[in-house]
Amino acid sequence: MSRVLVVSDDPTVYQSIDPILIGKGHAVDHERQVNRSILDRSDPDWRVLFFDLDSVPDACTRIKSELMRSHHRSIVVVGVAGNNRSAQDVSSALHAGATDFLMKPLVPEEVEAVAILLGL
Repeated sequence: MSRVLVVSDDPTVYQSIDPILIGKGHAVDHERQVNRSILDRSDPDWRVLFFDLDSVPDACTRIKSELMRSHHRSIVVVGVAGNNRSAQDVSSALHAGATDFLMKPLVPEEVEAVAILLGL
């Protein structure tokens, strides 16, 4: 079993990701935004971070992704982006360390495919 962190202020993101990952036996934690309390945890054991780009200001996306990757080096970052996100937004997050992307509305088969790809 792995622990997964989902950062989003959109309840539909949780409703789409949780049933699949919990159904596979994983623990899923939720946060509305990345903050210092998450970054400063001394014993995080998250394997994957699903990071909703729509939940944070554009200027912070790269910084927050880099903080998570530098403090928790083994975490895999998967971006979640709405249709209002540009290719540049997705590209910036990928350059900042995101491994993959899901587009809203989330489709169960795509969430399942990413879970399989990540070995969850």
